[in-house]
Amino acid sequence: KAAELLGRHFPNLEEFRREFINDIGKEIEFGMRILKLYSRLSDEDYDYLVDLAGESQVLARGLHMDRPSTILKVIPSIVRLVKRPSLLRKILATLAF
Repeated sequence: KAAELLGRHFPNLEEFRREFINDIGKEIEFGMRILKLYSRLSDEDYDYLVDLAGESQVLARGLHMDRPSTILKVIPSIVRLVKRPSLLRKILATLAF
């Protein structure tokens, strides 16, 4: 994505930076929230979420690794499927804006 934007705006690097931050910066910020969530989860939390994702195809549908914000699409499913209140609080508190 960055190379595509650079090709469109070269040699105007200021315009490239502005569009990059506007488009990709939000995804980077959200990716950092997910990284923060990973640091808060215990091994037991990970195991539980992996098992839950394996049982429910809803959680993986529509997610894109280059667009971390796509997890917002499955938050309602996570709220409905996660049966551990402490884990749900960690997830929602970290991903909330």
